[in-house]
Amino acid sequence: MWVAPRPEAHFDRAQPFGHHGGSLTPYKLRHLPSDRFLAVALEIAETPRQRRVGLLGRAGLDEGEGMLFPGTWSIHTFGMAFSIDVAFLDSELGVRALRPNLAPRRLAGSFLAAYAVELPAGTLARLAVAPGDLLRIEKHVAPVSRGPDEQP
Repeated sequence: MWVAPRPEAHFDRAQPFGHHGGSLTPYKLRHLPSDRFLAVALEIAETPRQRRVGLLGRAGLDEGEGMLFPGTWSIHTFGMAFSIDVAFLDSELGVRALRPNLAPRRLAGSFLAAYAVELPAGTLARLAVAPGDLLRIEKHVAPVSRGPDEQP
């Protein structure tokens, strides 16, 4: 029986997770081939409640937002009011399958995927994401505040 890898290899669980509504999430998702970000505000649906609710109840995703579902090989958009792009990733964050512009009331999946990431519709095409591409989860680094006497 196949078991999804533990996500600790890709992000630090001790860091608190952000919430939608403009607050900063501690993670970003980089597309390594283009060296550009798929998401600069990446939420991680880690608890059963976060996984169950996902993006339900939201009016949409802004550019740069996204949600990662560890240990997930399928998702649905029942109850959602907007389309999304979905990338299914393997245990090394390699892209296994893409479902661009997935409309509401649909199912999508990729057997043996270890993660699913939901992004605003159009993100995958804009960055030319393809199966086999590698992604990387990165932490936000808080800006360093300097005193009035310190030089930059």
